[in-house]
Amino acid sequence: MNKDNFFFILALLGILMLIALVLNIDKLFPLPTEEETLTHLASLDQKSTERGTNPEAPVLLEEFSDFQCPYCKAAVPLLQELNQKYGDTLNIVYKHAPFLESHPQAGDAAEASECARQQEKFWAYHDLLFSHQDQLDLGSLKNYAAQLNLDTERFNTCLTQHEQAHVIERDLNEALERGIQGTPTFFINGIKVNGADKDQILLLIEQQLEAKR
Repeated sequence: MNKDNFFFILALLGILMLIALVLNIDKLFPLPTEEETLTHLASLDQKSTERGTNPEAPVLLEEFSDFQCPYCKAAVPLLQELNQKYGDTLNIVYKHAPFLESHPQAGDAAEASECARQQEKFWAYHDLLFSHQDQLDLGSLKNYAAQLNLDTERFNTCLTQHEQAHVIERDLNEALERGIQGTPTFFINGIKVNGADKDQILLLIEQQLEAKR
């Protein structure tokens, strides 16, 4: 075998290995299934009050977010990680800041999530919205409620009658008052963090916990 043939075969083997890796990447690095995610988020719903997860917690984390925002979707694993790490010492409050000019379906999605909150399924619904971010039409929003075994008649009425629109409007007004210019934006006990800056958020949480001890 001459040198040219050897390098050709070597390159071909490399390409075949790369193709095999791409085809099996989901097996090598499996993502959580929808069922696993919903099981995790169900624990948040069980603890949730009207807006927060742990109202007596010493640290309040507020997130202003938009269900059509890709950067907000990327922040979902961070929220899950923070909940697992800090548990009852962290109160996570999701607030709505849909940018309707760029994300025309974000407003309906936000209202739908609040309709789900009325049936104690906000966080599970929240995660379904982000995992299906390209399907936020009204039909899909109603289907997600059915997937979570909500009272669909009650949910659909809430959504089509815009019963929770005032919650979205209130959050948007607060976002403007607090100078929010993009999503996601976080506040840790009132200290602003632009974007899902994990290191900064963790540092602030630790500082606030230490200050409360």
